[in-house]
Amino acid sequence: MNRQELIANRRAVARCHMRLTIFHLGGVFALLIAGARVDDYLTEAHSIAHSIFVLAILPAILLLVASLVWQLKRAFRKNNLLCPVCKARLDGSNGQVAVATGICGECGNHIIEECGEHS
Repeated sequence: MNRQELIANRRAVARCHMRLTIFHLGGVFALLIAGARVDDYLTEAHSIAHSIFVLAILPAILLLVASLVWQLKRAFRKNNLLCPVCKARLDGSNGQVAVATGICGECGNHIIEECGEHS
């Protein structure tokens, strides 16, 4: 991978990260708002239904968060933003070091091809 590909891949993952985060946070907030509305309806007279509802909504929220984490990991693999040696993510400061110096900020191995090199 050369420097321009690394920069383009980092931008692609950043866009993907933003879309996924907005979608998943929207889902969590929708579940919380729906939960508050249903919770108002389920009074003490419906304590069993309330317990079932709480037990159903919490795993749904956890599933959304787990889905977000899984999809972000997948985006890093798909866009080749993992160090080939140590598998560190090339985002944040690791990515800045990789773009500036051509080495992984985590393990120090060379990860960017120079112009004259061929893979």
